[in-house]
Amino acid sequence: MNEDMRHSQQLIEQFEDCLKHPEKLRTTYFDSEDLNELFRMYLSFGDVNTAEKVAQIAVKLHPDDEDAMLYALNILLEKGQPKKALKWIDEHPLPDTYYAYYLHMWALVDVGDTESANKMAPKVLETIEDDSEYSIVLEVIGNCFMRGDMPQEAIIYFDKAIDAAKSSNDIYNLLMKKVDCLAATNQLDKAISMLDKLNDEDPYNINTWQSKTMMLLQAGRTDEALDAIDYALAIAPSNEVNQILKIRMLIGNKKREEVFEYIDSVRQDLPHMQPLLLMLKGDAAFWEHDYKTANQYYKQGFDKEFFMLDSVIRYIECKIELHRYRSAIKIGKFLMLITPDDPQLLCKMADAHYFSGDRETAKKYLKRAVKIDPYNISIYMQLITLLLDMDELEEAKRLTKRALKFEPQQMYLKLLMAIISYIQNDYKHLVKYFTEACQINETAVDLLEQLCPTAAEFISDLIKEYKKINEDE
Repeated sequence: MNEDMRHSQQLIEQFEDCLKHPEKLRTTYFDSEDLNELFRMYLSFGDVNTAEKVAQIAVKLHPDDEDAMLYALNILLEKGQPKKALKWIDEHPLPDTYYAYYLHMWALVDVGDTESANKMAPKVLETIEDDSEYSIVLEVIGNCFMRGDMPQEAIIYFDKAIDAAKSSNDIYNLLMKKVDCLAATNQLDKAISMLDKLNDEDPYNINTWQSKTMMLLQAGRTDEALDAIDYALAIAPSNEVNQILKIRMLIGNKKREEVFEYIDSVRQDLPHMQPLLLMLKGDAAFWEHDYKTANQYYKQGFDKEFFMLDSVIRYIECKIELHRYRSAIKIGKFLMLITPDDPQLLCKMADAHYFSGDRETAKKYLKRAVKIDPYNISIYMQLITLLLDMDELEEAKRLTKRALKFEPQQMYLKLLMAIISYIQNDYKHLVKYFTEACQINETAVDLLEQLCPTAAEFISDLIKEYKKINEDE
């Protein structure tokens, strides 16, 4: 441990001892530099609450210190309260310092005031006294816009930082940030082109190949993404992250045989990941609807006490597809001990109970899922369909109307309202909702036939009668 690290550790221990024994604060003195270091360290640890305590002590001990005064503003921004931060700025005159202007810009970015934030950025730059810091400050400004979900603005400052940067390592890091911004603005072709240039300059940089893989996946160019990850693996064959990523990509491409072959080829490199590899084999079989094979691999992985939520939920679905409902419920109950509020798991538990004949318990699980994830339309549709099956029309109607407020152009919901109207002999609304569903998607006709043949037949008879009347005219 070097001298700086030792000093920082001693500082933390001394401060935390004072927090445990507040009376020691009367006899312990922290100078402004020490408090600044403590404040920065706790923020870097993600410990905003302790950083706030540092801020409070700093203001008491050093009321004339400009940075200490600004800690309170910094805390508001760390807590995600930019409106309160701007109000604080209105009530306190800010010093002409880099720190003050940067915090002001941060608050403007976080409230979405792009124009004012851009006007504040030059003021941040004007405070630079050392030209060697110019590129660093431009990068900080770019990071601020990027964090505030303004990637197009961030690109402007990253470009300026690239022009001002001196070291090749700094330029590379800035270019990679620009790539992320281009991806965030859906300029994937530009991002991939930049990565190609970086790979031409340094074909052995694994980070660039990894980034290109993710960009190609985002662009839907999966075969090229597989080529890119193969380059990354050629550079570092035993990179576990890339090995697992390649397996998942092959699964996504539904290349089961290649998945199995590749897993078998890397098993020796990943002795500690055997349960994960078994679960991934299960995933490969699952997505090809080979539930029997998937079930076998999931069982082997699950028996080795490997927990992977998505795969275990698919394991439950395999049990349901194989009509092993009691087994599905047993696995689901175990999983709920670990993650009791996962909506996807609750829906699978509802399926298992429904197909086992216990519709009341299925309804309880779906109601709980809706409560946890109240804007998930697929859960609403599953619950509404169940309520219709249970002849609970009024409750089904109420939930369908609520769901339509979130998704007014959802064809399936319109059809559910049409079916409810038909069952309640409300033919006016049956025609209304069916017509609206057809306007959204013409497949509504076939779907209504599947969901409620008698309602579809009634609509068909109405159309025939209308045509007959029209011909008579």
